[in-house]
Amino acid sequence: MATIFSGFLGSGVRMSDHKFAVGQNVEFSPDWPIDDTTKGQYTIVRLYPKTDNTPQYRIKSQRDGHERMVTEDRLDRLLDSARTENGFALMPK
Repeated sequence: MATIFSGFLGSGVRMSDHKFAVGQNVEFSPDWPIDDTTKGQYTIVRLYPKTDNTPQYRIKSQRDGHERMVTEDRLDRLLDSARTENGFALMPK
């Protein structure tokens, strides 16, 4: 059985404003060249409102479980991302 997340998450955050959905796996590429140890595969945990017209996300590392807040321009889609139905991520219960 799967849960379908609604189109609204948080206070007034519309999923349609975001490229990625909660539960989706993504590749994070930090914008600081000094330390790329944070680069890698993450899972979208929560959607946040835009900052400077760019959607924000809470992501969780699949390697060490560390969570961080990032902007959409630092994320790329993975081929093995969570299944979606009508644009909404399906998460196992």
